[in-house]
Amino acid sequence: MRGDCCNDPSITRVDLSRFQELREFVVGNQCFKYVRVVSISGLRKLEKVTIGNDSFSAKEGKWNIEYSPNHSFYLRDCPFLKELSIGDRSFIEYSTCIIENVPSIRSIALGGLSYAEGWHGCFLWSSIELRGR
Repeated sequence: MRGDCCNDPSITRVDLSRFQELREFVVGNQCFKYVRVVSISGLRKLEKVTIGNDSFSAKEGKWNIEYSPNHSFYLRDCPFLKELSIGDRSFIEYSTCIIENVPSIRSIALGGLSYAEGWHGCFLWSSIELRGR
């Protein structure tokens, strides 16, 4: 997906459960800024999720970040998912991040590690839970 997409205020939820044949979900930079709930659940063929920088975040400036208790990210029951990569400052206001029952996961990358150019990372207000069964 190209950058700066799906930024209509009416798009507040992304639920991919009906896309049962999906193998890869790719989101560009600065997309889905008004989404409050992301659910990626029950996708038996999904192998890779890649989300660019500054996506799923309505923040306008590097330091204008507020806690949003109703913003949630769920990644569940995707048995063949191997890779999850989320770019810098994506999901930064989110209060919930649950990754559950993804037994094939081999790589999880959440934001950057360098603070030299300002804030980097994801899920600033959230505990990140990785659960297995």
